[in-house]
Amino acid sequence: MLSPDIRLSCRLDHEPGSEPEQQRLQALLELGLLEPESFPVFEEATQTAAHCLDAPICILGVLDRDRHLFKSAVGLSRIGLMNSLATSRQLPRLESFCTHVVDSRQVLAIPDTLANPAFADSLLVQSYGIRSYLGVPLFTSMGYCVGTLAIMELGPRTFTTKDIELLQLTARWSMSEFERDR
Repeated sequence: MLSPDIRLSCRLDHEPGSEPEQQRLQALLELGLLEPESFPVFEEATQTAAHCLDAPICILGVLDRDRHLFKSAVGLSRIGLMNSLATSRQLPRLESFCTHVVDSRQVLAIPDTLANPAFADSLLVQSYGIRSYLGVPLFTSMGYCVGTLAIMELGPRTFTTKDIELLQLTARWSMSEFERDR
């Protein structure tokens, strides 16, 4: 978990041309996760997480070279009907909180985005009003972190250990089922 006063940094082995980043991107291709199709297990994961954690917004997405692509999303209409996030179902990689989860391969909990200088000026906060975020890594069976399962709120929220554990369990289950079906 991330304390609000800790500055974020990204790992150097995830720079665009690095070998680990190239392997991660190759895993995305091989699994077909960059294709526009929807996968029922991801829909189930976002609906389950949103319901069980009483969260208005839940996104399961993968991170390619330049974008955070939403494979499933619940509640995007809560930030405005037909908003650009809901219609495009993607976000520039550098504007996505998912980048920090994929690069660190760890949970990211932000109880109040406005209280954290690393996030306060982001597109998600300034344009869409996201005030709290909890994201967990999506790992393939080969150990590549390809994206996140995340919940978001329009107000501050303190995330509990049980919130984190449930989101991690849902992320592991969804990736396991997805790979088994592939």
